[in-house]
Amino acid sequence: MKEKELERDFQNLWQGQKPFVFFRAPNTNLVRCFFQKDSQLFKTLDFKINGFLMGSFIMESETAFIPSDHKKEYAFNPTLVSVQPFPLEESKEDKQSFFDLVHRTKKAIHSGLLKKLVVSRIINIKHNLNPFELFNNLLHLYPQAMVYFWHHPVAGTWMGASPERLFGIDKYGLKTMSLAGTLPFNSKEIYQWGEKEKLEQELVTQSIKKVLRDLFKEEDIECSETYTKRAGNLVHLCNDISVNKANVSVERMIKNLHPTPAVGGIPKQEGLDFIASYEKFDRQYYSGCMGDADLHGECNLYVNLRCAQLKKESISLYVGAGITAESDAEQEWEETRNKAQTILQAL
Repeated sequence: MKEKELERDFQNLWQGQKPFVFFRAPNTNLVRCFFQKDSQLFKTLDFKINGFLMGSFIMESETAFIPSDHKKEYAFNPTLVSVQPFPLEESKEDKQSFFDLVHRTKKAIHSGLLKKLVVSRIINIKHNLNPFELFNNLLHLYPQAMVYFWHHPVAGTWMGASPERLFGIDKYGLKTMSLAGTLPFNSKEIYQWGEKEKLEQELVTQSIKKVLRDLFKEEDIECSETYTKRAGNLVHLCNDISVNKANVSVERMIKNLHPTPAVGGIPKQEGLDFIASYEKFDRQYYSGCMGDADLHGECNLYVNLRCAQLKKESISLYVGAGITAESDAEQEWEETRNKAQTILQAL
């Protein structure tokens, strides 16, 4: 059975400690695997590769990838493996540190330095988990997300279930999205979006459209109406944006679009400088970009959100919140805790 074959291959690769990645695009049951027979860390500057890219938040140097020279595919319908409710216990110091960052960010916004900024934090949990069961549960819980499990003995072990496409390029053109604002999902699917969330979404949408207008003819750019997009236990405001006749390289798109205001700030460089100065950790692959690309210039890249780094006896969850002048620190804290549930629900 394909289900057993996938688990067997995953466990063999994990025990062999060679580089590999398993991934599944949204709304499909096709799981793909690229793997290496050596431990080399492949990197690219021009993104003219066949493989799975793993880009960091700040992409100033070469980007890691696992080539698709060795690959397999599986039609896989996951069944949820038993999970236990995981209480999220955090210290007063952790909360105060996040509050201080939010207040500092709002001060920068009120001064005119920034219009919007995404601040983030790490939640470290001691947990001796089964990597395959975690990946399987992520596949089951988030059918509408890009779910991946990346392992490299040099670059580390990361996994996630991202709701946000950075961009995709194929023979028909380019597709991207603007995603911002967060509320808990409810079964009635009735949401009261506040002015803060609407403004956050509008700022992100306009910023992405400005980038695209610098690259393409305006008449070739189409933007959907704003709608509510579900991402597991959360929902976001979303606009789908597409470009017809998009003759552009992956390298140029990444250079111009990444990181979007959905993970960075507005203005872009001022936001990056602020994050570098006041966030107390290196985001590494969190809020970077990941996905598959080929030498024909086609790709499907996603923003690395709802992700975690797996270590020997612990797991580090990376979560963030979009800050505007109207942000409330307590509400933003709760938003990050809600986002952490994406991974916690799969433990």
